[in-house]
Amino acid sequence: MAATHPRLPARTLIRLLRDTATADSAAQNPALPVAVMHYMLDSAAAGPASPHGR
Repeated sequence: MAATHPRLPARTLIRLLRDTATADSAAQNPALPVAVMHYMLDSAAAGPASPHGR
């Protein structure tokens, strides 16, 4: 539940986004920085990276 707290420092929130155990909750945080949201959306639109770089 701490990952969704709006007063969580951005640096901590970003660290939680990188951890698969807390990423879903952290992504729901109302204080998620707009730049981070854009990065997440751009990454999702690009799709998974190919292991062979193709």
